[in-house]
Amino acid sequence: MIAGLAVAVIVLSMAGVVVLVYLHGKGGGTGNTPVAGQPTAPATTTAAAKATGSAQTQAAVFDKVLDASAKSRAKLNRSIEKVQGCTQLSQAVQDMRTVGDERKAQLKTVENAAVDQLPNGEKLRSTLHEALDFALQADEGYLAWAAPTPANGCGDNAARQAAFGRGQTASTKAGTAKSAFLTLWNPVAADLGLRTRTRQEI
Repeated sequence: MIAGLAVAVIVLSMAGVVVLVYLHGKGGGTGNTPVAGQPTAPATTTAAAKATGSAQTQAAVFDKVLDASAKSRAKLNRSIEKVQGCTQLSQAVQDMRTVGDERKAQLKTVENAAVDQLPNGEKLRSTLHEALDFALQADEGYLAWAAPTPANGCGDNAARQAAFGRGQTASTKAGTAKSAFLTLWNPVAADLGLRTRTRQEI
């Protein structure tokens, strides 16, 4: 009987070792550290491909902002023409307010955009942000010029002239900043298969 118990203990001990070895090989209870010599899953893309993909994705965000900015600019110009022609004044003022909201959203997108994979990424961000910020200031100047007209008509006065002047000054600065941005942007866009632009197309 004693001999039989000894054999049973030995068998159980060997079974425990086998279980422990099996669990270790399966990673059970030992975290995600791979067993030495165990093959790892192959990477689906190379590091260079990942970087290119990231650059493409990051540039696409900028490209969409530029498209949105061009639409905002066109809407603002149509509104200015309406006020200068003293027609559809309420609609013109409302559209100018909408343009201001659009500019703020565009600025927020640029502020939050990832740029680490783009050449001169932070410079691209800062110059585009500057251009859009001046564009917003121009929107606000033109809005202050247009806002009194639905109630008071299109008669000019010193306050309206000053507001229009602010809009013009900010618009000129926006154009200069757009040109600086495009000097950096157009080569990047061309390399990534995106359209290049002129300052009138932002």
